[in-house]
Amino acid sequence: MDILSDEELMEKVKQKDMEAYNSLYTRHAQKTYQFIFLYIRQKQAAEDLLQETFIRVYVKSRTYKSEKASFRTWLHQIAHRLCIDHYRKHSKFKWQQIEPNEHEDAESGSVEYHVQNKMLIQQYVGQLPDKERSILILAYYQGFSGREISHILNIPEGTVKSKLHYSLKKLNKQLKKEMNDE
Repeated sequence: MDILSDEELMEKVKQKDMEAYNSLYTRHAQKTYQFIFLYIRQKQAAEDLLQETFIRVYVKSRTYKSEKASFRTWLHQIAHRLCIDHYRKHSKFKWQQIEPNEHEDAESGSVEYHVQNKMLIQQYVGQLPDKERSILILAYYQGFSGREISHILNIPEGTVKSKLHYSLKKLNKQLKKEMNDE
């Protein structure tokens, strides 16, 4: 079943085909978890939200329209909305710093300098407002295009580009400041 496209699998999911649903989960769970974890930075909550995301995929499968957005974009719209809801409900919690590679497999041969930069970037991303954080995560951790991000966040593509540009300039300034302080 894995040779079918996401859109073809979704057509089968609409008919309550569990094998198609499991194939979509297998294909997209890891990247979706990464997005959720980078957004909320709490392992257990990210796992719970991943489950809820895929439950909604199944329950709302009939609302999916492949001509409006790719499955991947639609899936991340669902995950993003759940992250925002979670963040609002738990806004008393502060952004948590994560250990290097907590959200991904350990990289062999990584250097301390690379890890420090990565942690600094993650710390900076955690301090951004919701929209900017979402845009950076979707663009650089998930590989979405500006058009896909605009569909996921329901904002104009020009806004995505300007917020991304502004955030990257600010990040570059922060990194240069950090490098000069050391």
